[in-house]
Amino acid sequence: MGMTLLETALLSDSTACYDYSKQIFKEGLLEEMIEGLSERYSIELVEVLGNMLETNPNRRASLMEVHKALDNYWSS
Repeated sequence: MGMTLLETALLSDSTACYDYSKQIFKEGLLEEMIEGLSERYSIELVEVLGNMLETNPNRRASLMEVHKALDNYWSS
């Protein structure tokens, strides 16, 4: 879901984050893409998306955490 929302926010393809020939994920490029979102969107929204795209699954935001963060954002 995070990658889909990233593409929606960027209005472009995010497949450059994958190197299919070497079977690796380019974390640095993902971080650059997320940082670039701050030019268009609020810091809070970029943080939520960044938490959704955390590459370590143990630190990645759960659906409930994302919901709570977005609910707080929209209610403020």
